[in-house]
Amino acid sequence: MPNKHNISYKIQEMINFEGENIGYEVLIDAEGLSIIKADEIYNKSLMFPHSTQRLIRRLERYINENENDFHGKTLFINLERSHLCDKFLLCDIVILSRKSARKNVNIVIEITERNICGSCPEVEIGITFLSKNKVLLALDDYELDKCDFRHKELEYDFYNFIKVDFSSLFNHINKLNNLIKNHNLNLIVEHIETESERKWVLQHAPKTWAMQGYLYNTFPAKF
Repeated sequence: MPNKHNISYKIQEMINFEGENIGYEVLIDAEGLSIIKADEIYNKSLMFPHSTQRLIRRLERYINENENDFHGKTLFINLERSHLCDKFLLCDIVILSRKSARKNVNIVIEITERNICGSCPEVEIGITFLSKNKVLLALDDYELDKCDFRHKELEYDFYNFIKVDFSSLFNHINKLNNLIKNHNLNLIVEHIETESERKWVLQHAPKTWAMQGYLYNTFPAKF
């Protein structure tokens, strides 16, 4: 049974317009957990770097053991902003990125929207460290409905990808197009649940790099 000390994971497909699987996102698998236990994992354990450190090390072994399955793919891993001050974790991420690249597997670190550290300078220092070490970075759950507090970070061109919820994209397509153009970002549209939503993205956001959501497959992962 998963708990805050032994977290289970799953991977969700990321699909391009041709229907090809071009990557995966690593997600916590909360299936079988009570609401209380799930909240404990999300709201407490993830505020500290230990579970992410274990995940990074487990992923290195997993990629080695499943090299053929990940060859040519891109693997997205969430990183809390509150973890960006942990230099040991950041070094582990750089090592994983470099080792995976030699196996033709791209690692992308998704910087989350949770901002419990506010304007702490260590956040920007951590992002800068990863960027300078050529780790690919993504903005997770970028908010288009209002001014996302991370908009200033875009000016530094740290990021390679931006992830946007379909419902937000639907109402702000012009704003998003400007962001993508001005900052040379690859767009990933999340929470695609129906074929009609996929077709809407195809028509209105033709430069989308990938889509993900309930319309696509999710697999348990034995990390």
